[in-house]
Amino acid sequence: MQLRRYLNELLSLIAFLTVIPTGRGDLEEAASGFYLAPLVGFIEGAIASPPLLLGKPLLSASLAVAILALITGFNHVDGFLDFSEAIMSRSTDPVAVLRDKHRGSFAVAAGALLFIVLTSAVSSASDPVIQLIESSSSAAFSMYVLANISEPAESGLGRAFILASKDDSKAIASLAIYSALELAVSRSPLVFAIVTAEALAVAYLSKSIAMARLGFVNGDVLGFAYELTLLATASTMAYLPPYLSPI
Repeated sequence: MQLRRYLNELLSLIAFLTVIPTGRGDLEEAASGFYLAPLVGFIEGAIASPPLLLGKPLLSASLAVAILALITGFNHVDGFLDFSEAIMSRSTDPVAVLRDKHRGSFAVAAGALLFIVLTSAVSSASDPVIQLIESSSSAAFSMYVLANISEPAESGLGRAFILASKDDSKAIASLAIYSALELAVSRSPLVFAIVTAEALAVAYLSKSIAMARLGFVNGDVLGFAYELTLLATASTMAYLPPYLSPI
């Protein structure tokens, strides 16, 4: 049945993008269901957000950001650190830097800035629960868009997801799923438009930088796009006025 296939794809995708045990873990199913990434991001944000209901904004935001990183198994953070180092390193071989298992000072600095600014943004939001859910879904959508518009590396797990994302009907479905989820929780159509624009901008920017530095897009670049979109959308919404309340 079609419904069963969709469910298996979702469960396999959750297993690959998070540490949530789903009983599935087929790479082909996960790649085929990559268009469901906005839904997985939505789920991640919803799971990470409960501490934000407890008061003490800075501590609660720190816990929520930590839970989000734990849920994703630090996979996106790992990609963010690796690609950040490849971008900022003065090495003549950024691909070697990307694949180096040892982290340098650039990666450490990038990781510290990511968590400090993201925690600050979430703690400053007028509605941090909604903000985190919106940002997580937007980040996952940006990752899918990047895969859709990019050519993959010759090897690596990211290759399967990038190749599977080329289906136009699934791209339309991903946009529809993302839009429905965002508008269901968004504080306003304006907020939805802003975070969507940021998600798209980060996807195209990440592709441009990756092609210039590496000549390809891989899983690390996808993770970089996720974290950068998460940071950008969370920061933007922290600055938005509180009267932009739910629709």
